[in-house]
Amino acid sequence: MADINIKDTIAQEKAVGRKYAQQLLHSIKSQLAVLDKQTGKTSRPVSRVRFRFYQLESIGVVTVKSAFINHFGVDKERKSHTFKSKSGKTLIRKAHPFKLDPKVKKLEIPASIVNGLADEISEIRGTEVLIEANKALDIK
Repeated sequence: MADINIKDTIAQEKAVGRKYAQQLLHSIKSQLAVLDKQTGKTSRPVSRVRFRFYQLESIGVVTVKSAFINHFGVDKERKSHTFKSKSGKTLIRKAHPFKLDPKVKKLEIPASIVNGLADEISEIRGTEVLIEANKALDIK
């Protein structure tokens, strides 16, 4: 069997994770380009790569909550409540439904990103998986 160098596989997985996280980020940004106003934190989503036990666990795109509300819309009811203004008046807000129409109907992850990530991770971890399967099944 081939000798597996742990440090090399960790570095390779980190590189693959960063590569596909950036591709996912660019894909999401291009799909969100239809928005009228892109300022502040909503215009700067970032990619995140997570590792667990020195193996790639997940990649994702992170932004503030308001960006998702603006992109996907909201369908819920605002509760009625009262509050005092600065001048001392008591104001009552009535209950009404929030209905925001999303400008982006559907965000999609391209199949090329998913397939590319799966192929590259299987190239890195393939021999390790086979070794563990042989140990588990006690194949000689």
